[in-house]
Amino acid sequence: MKKLFLIALSLACLLCACGGPEAAEETNITTTESAATTEEVSSTEVITSTEEPFTLDPNRQMAIMEPLQGGPMLYTFTGRNGKLGLINQDGELVAQPQYEPSNTWNYSAEYSVDVKYSYDENGRVNGITVQKGEKGEEFIHYTLDGKSRKVDGFPENSERIINRNEALFSYMDESTGTILDADQKPIYTTRPGEKIIILKPVPYELRYVGLVVQDEEGNVVEAIDYNGKPTQSKPEAQFYSDGFLFGGTFYQLKDGKWIALDLRQYIKPDIEAHSAIALVITEKWVIVETGQCYFDMEIEEIFAIDWNGNRIDDCPLMPFITLGTFLHGAGEQGPNYYWVEHDGQRGYINTKGEWLFIDNSR
Repeated sequence: MKKLFLIALSLACLLCACGGPEAAEETNITTTESAATTEEVSSTEVITSTEEPFTLDPNRQMAIMEPLQGGPMLYTFTGRNGKLGLINQDGELVAQPQYEPSNTWNYSAEYSVDVKYSYDENGRVNGITVQKGEKGEEFIHYTLDGKSRKVDGFPENSERIINRNEALFSYMDESTGTILDADQKPIYTTRPGEKIIILKPVPYELRYVGLVVQDEEGNVVEAIDYNGKPTQSKPEAQFYSDGFLFGGTFYQLKDGKWIALDLRQYIKPDIEAHSAIALVITEKWVIVETGQCYFDMEIEEIFAIDWNGNRIDDCPLMPFITLGTFLHGAGEQGPNYYWVEHDGQRGYINTKGEWLFIDNSR
């Protein structure tokens, strides 16, 4: 019998984001060049999008690829040479592809290479560190304005930032179904039929961000964040997962209302190792991939559904998806933007299918 092999590459199956309606008919193209880095960069196409992502500063003009935290940001992309380059929040090329891609998923690698954001004392991203060289022996840190310098390794962030997601398990007494606050005082005890579910972030990461209590009908009756406090709702949609890679439940929280979507309904119990994976998650629709998952995914079908589980035919990202490919987001600050290679072009698009950045790097 074939066995499931949970390689870390499968984590990419759950890269997701929040959404928007269909693509606009026109975009404006301009040519820009960034000189804020020590590396020489070439011009690239910057496309003005009609997307209206969230910004923390209402007085500032919206960026092409607005980060979740607002303000300036740096995103990585993979060049045709297989190396990583950097662009900023306006889709401007900051550094040519020259840095090593992360190999943290490859446990047989002879040397470890990674790419990491750095954070200030308030937990906001303030830069990114990349590695260069045959063995990733050279560390380069970029601040969000695009300036770079050599460093000895990855910057150490404060303990509060590093450990902010490590305390939640102490808030849950699984033996009695009781949720405890930071002082180990009970704040919620489950009723008959209710269950406590630990939440992972979307896009998927190997950490937890809170928990919810669901009743027998699947309704969320309580939600606690990683500090043991009631989960705060925001005007924009927030997404969570129970972390099950091959057919789990996804949660949407917006304006205080929870929606749960269980992908197990698309798993065929009579087929060995049959799975249902969320490729992209948005406020209005989810793209699902089904098939048998062994050492890799033997894909059966890819389709879009709404949050009631009904199939839809007008998902704007479906033309960019082919069997065996995934739409990877732009990292923790850019989950709304996806890297695609389509009709001879490579770059980032938004949930409307509009091009935000087209890679013309060497």
